[in-house]
Amino acid sequence: MNKTKKIVTRLLFYVGGMMLVALGIRAAVRGGLGISPVSSPSRSVFNVIATHGWSLDLFGWHVNITYGMCYTAIFVLYLLLQILILRRKFQPVQLLQIAVSTLFGYFVDLAGLIVDAIPVPSAMPYWLQLIFLACSILLIPTGLTFYLAAKLIPMPSEGLVLAIQTARKEKKHDVPYHKVKVFVDSACVLSAILIVWLGTGHLTDIREGTVITAVMAGVVMGWLRPVLNPVIRKCGLGEE
Repeated sequence: MNKTKKIVTRLLFYVGGMMLVALGIRAAVRGGLGISPVSSPSRSVFNVIATHGWSLDLFGWHVNITYGMCYTAIFVLYLLLQILILRRKFQPVQLLQIAVSTLFGYFVDLAGLIVDAIPVPSAMPYWLQLIFLACSILLIPTGLTFYLAAKLIPMPSEGLVLAIQTARKEKKHDVPYHKVKVFVDSACVLSAILIVWLGTGHLTDIREGTVITAVMAGVVMGWLRPVLNPVIRKCGLGEE
């Protein structure tokens, strides 16, 4: 595969993977059984803003704050945490995560328009909520597999996990990636509970689906890799 074609392929996998993740996030929101741990802080911030009806006035323009905008803001916070953790070890190229965060925020809002267009009963039965949750658990690992195969700039949520792991290695306390991921996911859920409880006085979007997603997402990703990796290799990625 020539260099130009490989770059285009990487970008397609990267952008396409992020869009699948965004669709998975919005499927979980539509189902109402709880969202993934990494999505919970941004959703809690959005719920607080929506409850109080807050908005932005920029140079005379009235701007409603969307879920995607909250996602971008939380991702930028994750990037700041990476800088604080890594300090001099932080690579300036990783500042491109700001652009990635902005793009992903747009995808989250676009995915919301797509998923919300699916007709459902006003009182959604539990079995239908489970279907939306299952779609979320399938879409997110699929998107992550494609996005990671591109080997480009990580999304800040993944970058934060890698930053903590790198910092621990420097102190000669090597911690496996999955253990750091569990720690970050747990911190996300706890912070989300605190934000939404203090901001609204009740819990929303953190339910049994949050726990199910935390447990099953990695398992499903393990199941999908043997199926998706041959497709990825056939497209010229994952060879090096």
